[in-house]
Amino acid sequence: MDNIEIKLKFKTISSVILSPRVEKALYKGIDFKSIKNDDKTKMIYPFYSYCDRELDADKDYSKDDIDYYIPASSLKGALLCENKTEEKSIRSKILVKDINRLKDNIKLDNLYKFQYLYKEDKKVEEYKVPKLEVFFPNIKIEMLKNGAEFNGEILLKGISKEDFIKKVKATSDSTKKKLEQYIAEVQKRLSEMSQWEQLAQGSKKFETTKSNLKAIKDNLKLIENEENKYIFFLGGYKGVLGSISELPKEELRNGFYIDKEVNLPYGLVEVEL
Repeated sequence: MDNIEIKLKFKTISSVILSPRVEKALYKGIDFKSIKNDDKTKMIYPFYSYCDRELDADKDYSKDDIDYYIPASSLKGALLCENKTEEKSIRSKILVKDINRLKDNIKLDNLYKFQYLYKEDKKVEEYKVPKLEVFFPNIKIEMLKNGAEFNGEILLKGISKEDFIKKVKATSDSTKKKLEQYIAEVQKRLSEMSQWEQLAQGSKKFETTKSNLKAIKDNLKLIENEENKYIFFLGGYKGVLGSISELPKEELRNGFYIDKEVNLPYGLVEVEL
């Protein structure tokens, strides 16, 4: 079977967080001098890049000369996250290139997460209103913006284009199943919140949180119902529900990390062949 080259077009539906190991975090006063108009941030989780960005305390933070990239291994793993039993043979037949030249699509932003969505069995006096807020205010993350478009190439060796498409479709179908589970869990949170109305005592944050959750549910439904598009999760902070295909029997507590700009979990990407 001849080698087959496939060109892919990607578009981020929500911001994508792809950071190397925690040890690569950048610290103010050690790895960068300061951030313009930002006195709060003490640490940055960087996006993958080919540059050595450590121990540069004399220079302010900048993205100008950074060659950011999406590692081939991350992209391949995300596209082919299903078919676990075939994974080794598949990986040897599909060659993926790093995707670089992403500088214009990288932003530095805080991470957002819902707090107190799961109510503990505590006294009423200890009730805390659920809210979507910055998670670790002194930390920012370099992330690929939502709505970013970029191209990639894949070389197939010993596998047909049709078989490759089937595997991408299987990943997309699995992703949409995860979205179903995510929608169901959001609805559970909304249903439980309806029991907390009296405790919230007319809190504006309470009403805002309900609106946020409803928007997330509606946006996920729109993506889930897209029939002619392949969808997958890429990167981290997508929560447990964005990571597992089958729900455990025991009670699950999802970490609702949310791209606040689009009211969606982080890491959703659309691919077109």
